[in-house]
Amino acid sequence: MKKLLSLAALAITLTGCGVELGFPNGQGGSGSTGGQTGTGLYIFVTSGTFDGSEVNGISGADSICANDPNRPVTGTFTALLLATGRTTSNGWPLKANQQYIRPDKTIIGTTNALRRFDFNLSSTIGAAATNVWTGIGTGYSLASNCQDWSDNGTGGGQGQFGQATNKSEGAFASGTSACGTKLPIYCVQQ
Repeated sequence: MKKLLSLAALAITLTGCGVELGFPNGQGGSGSTGGQTGTGLYIFVTSGTFDGSEVNGISGADSICANDPNRPVTGTFTALLLATGRTTSNGWPLKANQQYIRPDKTIIGTTNALRRFDFNLSSTIGAAATNVWTGIGTGYSLASNCQDWSDNGTGGGQGQFGQATNKSEGAFASGTSACGTKLPIYCVQQ
């Protein structure tokens, strides 16, 4: 009985200090990635990188997501890009009040009723620091998008990018880059 009380006291002390208790490898608690694990729809960063024209419009981006080797499960994945044909009110791939996770099951966050994340995210979308094409400006507005993802940069066009390891709005709107720059894209499970 004394050992049980000692273990309970230790658990309370550790929890009070911010230490998360759980099982190894994410079973029943936190995984080894440092964030909480859970279930939900997946978001991943593509393994390939693309200039603005290689994205080849929204349908081309969706095709990239459908065939990317980083896709964690079979099923339909859609590019998280804004362009003239895809806005937050038309074809937006995020669902309302849905929890999203990375391929390692780390919880990214839950969208609101408007199908958008409130910031800060619970965890980053990507595990590695990289810029990612989005076409998303502040407040989820349509931003520079390499002429609807068809410009390779020869005309001096720009595209909005996010930062995969940013938990703030910068995950989607960090800056702009020349359309000839090769960057990955985000893909969302449907």
